[in-house]
Amino acid sequence: MIRRHTPRANRTILVATILLALPVLAALVSLVWTPYNPIPVNAGERMLAPGASHPLGTDSFGRDIVSLLMYGARISLTVGFVAVAIALVIGVPVGVLSGMRGGRVDQVLMRLTDVVLAFPALLLMIVFGAAFGANTTSATIALGIAAAPAFARLSRAGTLQVMSRDYITAARSANRGGLYIARRHVLPNIASLIVVQASVAFSMAVLSEAALSYLGFGAAPPTPSWGRMLQEGQAYLYNNPLLVLWPGLAIALTVLALNLLGDGLRDRFDPRRVAQR
Repeated sequence: MIRRHTPRANRTILVATILLALPVLAALVSLVWTPYNPIPVNAGERMLAPGASHPLGTDSFGRDIVSLLMYGARISLTVGFVAVAIALVIGVPVGVLSGMRGGRVDQVLMRLTDVVLAFPALLLMIVFGAAFGANTTSATIALGIAAAPAFARLSRAGTLQVMSRDYITAARSANRGGLYIARRHVLPNIASLIVVQASVAFSMAVLSEAALSYLGFGAAPPTPSWGRMLQEGQAYLYNNPLLVLWPGLAIALTVLALNLLGDGLRDRFDPRRVAQR
């Protein structure tokens, strides 16, 4: 049974890696080079059709679409990575502490988690944008805080399972402290669950950042982003649908790749699926 499921997980991870390599490579290359400067307005080259000098054409401000997509990949992936890092740093320690301590500590931490969870991520990002300014930094922090409860709950559930094992009893009998148990036994055993959740949270962060930029609460102009490209191109949807197609395709492929990666990792590491094999 293991052989029947493992190739499927491997294929899914391989496809996800190939798809994800495209925006990652574009983002890395954009750090040192883009075909054109994606920020200045060039009125003399507005709305050019795809051609030799501009393979995907130009937008309504005369900016090269390829350059905009490359720069937008940097923004989206950076926001996603930093938001997931914030969620990990906040959520995982809270979940592990809650699962290990139990009692009143568990109740207080989980109620605080419920309070944060009650706010939709998009609403939290809009509030942060209104309070601290509509920029990438405030959007990233809001995304990280919004994603933290999911990591906390998942870490708590995994910690409760680990704490019921015999080797935890043995560690306590040997007078091992809570920090040692968390570092040596809890975190290694819940790491696979956290990795899967991180890939899902990453995809949601990319999608949320695009939505926020579309609404005007993300990257501030003239900084290019995929969501802003959608917002600026919608006015020309019927005359030049390619202005919307390219950023929409970039968002869709990136989110698809991250979701496929999460599915593949879940098929490989989910204890319930492993038990069924």
